This record gives sequence, C-alpha cells and structure tokens, in this order.
Amino acid sequence: MSSSRAEQVRLTSIHCWALFIVLHLAAFSSVAETVDPRLVANPEKGEWTLFVIPDTQHYSQDRSNAPIAYMHSAFDWLVETRDQLNIKFVQGLGDIVESGSFFAEWDRASVAWNKLYGQIPFVVNQGNHDSISSINKYFPVANFESEPWWGGSYEGIHNSYQVFNFYGEDFLFINVQSHDPWGTDNPGARAWANGVIAAHPEHKVLLGTHDTLETSTIKRDILTQHDNIVLSNAGHSCARETRFLTFGPDGGVAQNFVVDYQCDKQEIMLLRYYVFRPLEDRVDYYTYSPIADIFEEDTNSQGSFDLEMRDDIDTAVVNSPWSWIKAKLRPSR
Repeated sequence: MSSSRAEQVRLTSIHCWALFIVLHLAAFSSVAETVDPRLVANPEKGEWTLFVIPDTQHYSQDRSNAPIAYMHSAFDWLVETRDQLNIKFVQGLGDIVESGSFFAEWDRASVAWNKLYGQIPFVVNQGNHDSISSINKYFPVANFESEPWWGGSYEGIHNSYQVFNFYGEDFLFINVQSHDPWGTDNPGARAWANGVIAAHPEHKVLLGTHDTLETSTIKRDILTQHDNIVLSNAGHSCARETRFLTFGPDGGVAQNFVVDYQCDKQEIMLLRYYVFRPLEDRVDYYTYSPIADIFEEDTNSQGSFDLEMRDDIDTAVVNSPWSWIKAKLRPSR
C-alpha cells in the first residue's frame, strides 16, 4: 500500500473513532438530560431521601388490579435508584398483607422486601391486617439488631427505632403499633415510644405507624407530646392523601402525612418519598410510580415544607455494608 493510501486509511480511522466518541457522548448526555430532577438528590449538598411504603395488602394477594409483580419491580427500582436519590431509609406503613397470617401472602410480599437486605436500611410497621406473630416471623428483630443503626424494639419488630447521623444531623426513626388486627389498644407501646423520643432530645424524629387519622391515640399520646418530632407518615385510610400539623408542648411543629392508594381502581405501586435539602432548610416530597413512570402532581401529592437543619454537611455518612444477608425467602412455618 502506498504511503498516501495508508495515511488516508489512518485519517479515516481517526475520523470514525472521533465520530463514535461524539455520538457516544451525545447519547450519554441525552440520557442524563432525561433524568427528572425530582428523582435526583445531591450528596455533595447533604441531600438524602426517605421512602415510605403504604399498604401493599392487595399486591400480596396478587390481584389482577394489583399484581405482585408490580411490588417486586418497585423494590427492584428502589435498589437501582438508591445512589441517584441517595436513599438512606425505607419505612413501611403497615398492612403488608390482607389476610392476617396467610403464609402465601407473606411469602409474596416478603420476597419484595427482602430485596432491600444489604442494599438499603429499612423497617416494617404492623397494620391492622398484619398478624403480630406473622410480621415477627417474616421480619424478626434478629435480622436487624446487629446493625449499627439499630436502636431497639418493644415486644417485637412492630415497635422499633433506628438512629442515624446524616451529614452532621441526628435523626431518630421511631415505628410504633397503632392498633393490632383485633383492635386491642397497646398503651405500653406508646409509653415505650415516648421514652425513646424523650431520650433523644437533640434528634429530629421521623415517626412511622399505620394509622394517625382514623384513631387518635398516636396523635394524642405521641405527636403532641414532643417538640422534636418533625415528620410522621401513616397509611390505612382511603382518604388516600392527607396532611395535617401537630404541635408539641413548646410549639414544635410536626408535618403529618397519610398516604394509602389501596382504594384506587388500578394500583400502580405509588410511592411517597421525601428529599431532605439541608442547605435550603427544606424537605421536598413527591408521589411517584416506578411502574407507570409518572408523578402525581396535585397539591396533596407533591410539595415542600420548611425544616431547619445543620449546614455543616462535611460530616461523612458511614455507609457500612450489612454484615451478612439475613433475609430468608420463606421462614419455617
């Protein structure tokens, strides 16, 4: 081959390679531009995300309008999106199943929840459709108690707390039984929760439970008794989405949300999540279905509230992996 011909081939090769790089970068840029900013949290600004999972009882039955495959896909999506949204915690709101102790429903639902082990710290709450014995069989305290963020429990997994420090800010997650499947009151659980909250006066408290709307015990006995509760989430009610304020004894304000989509004609695994933005002293909340890839954008579904937070966000967040994968798809029955 002549030298001029070789040079022409070399230049053509260079041009082709350059074109490949340009097209590749353009494609990457296009993908990056398509990420909805509501699905991004910036850890360099100390931003992090809390997800709550409202009633999944119909998915556990694998109904035609609420297939269990949707629930499994949604939990896969949580793991896949963990870094993009800097998801630090997932908090269930109860009614994992419909039928109390029916093992087939617990098997289906727990397979979805088990996807989070070793990926994202999480906790479940007990709803009036969840038997206490079953929730503790499928999610025993032993699965969590060796984790550095585990605080403790009362009578089982259905009353628990977790402690974190995110970017210099201390947070306490408290999860408390609102009522058991037979409607029996449990004042001991509320007294325990009050003791835990009182023992962490410098922590911002995020409370998860099954019901704050149709029964008054959690609101009366816990939410109004402390000034450091900043957020609560509950499900249970076909009111679907509700927001109300409670005030502590010295004027502390708690933002309280109820989210429950089980009465929708077609359930699409709608999730509620909260993005904490300390440099802006603000929490943004969204309602999103990873199944349909849609946001609900009405004022009950999307908004923000003020929350004063530390701005010294240089404190590192320890992301130590879980010591071992504790989940079992089917506990012994």
